[in-house]
Amino acid sequence: KMHIHTAIETSGYAPWDTVIKPMLPYIDLILFDIKHIDPEAHRRYTGVSNELILRNLKLINSYGGKIVVAVPLIPSINMFKSVVEGIARFLSTLRNVEKVVLRPYHRLGVPKYRLLGREYKLAHVSPPAEDDLLYYKKIIEEWGITCEIG
Repeated sequence: KMHIHTAIETSGYAPWDTVIKPMLPYIDLILFDIKHIDPEAHRRYTGVSNELILRNLKLINSYGGKIVVAVPLIPSINMFKSVVEGIARFLSTLRNVEKVVLRPYHRLGVPKYRLLGREYKLAHVSPPAEDDLLYYKKIIEEWGITCEIG
């Protein structure tokens, strides 16, 4: 009622009827994370399938409002042409996706895991090179989607 800009950042892994749909009238920007387009690969790396996530994104899109999709780019996990192209193909069908933000993998979590005495399973992974980021940005843009690296 006071015209305050409201946003939510989500992986989309939540029940539609009881969690996501009731919030939508109060949100004017959805920052939505897509980690992988393949359901089995998504399950392997996150522990859950992406079917609910992608279904919720379609429903959010049909509801209206601005959507910004973040894609974390992680070498050897989702940094493959087929994966990024699959994500772009899916997103190109959604009219309310304003842009994609490619988020390059970083190693900032390594010291935190060490302090917690936990194993950091991606310790062997290096951040992507700038040329690689530009390559994947171009793939997204070829599907008519605004894309930035950040």
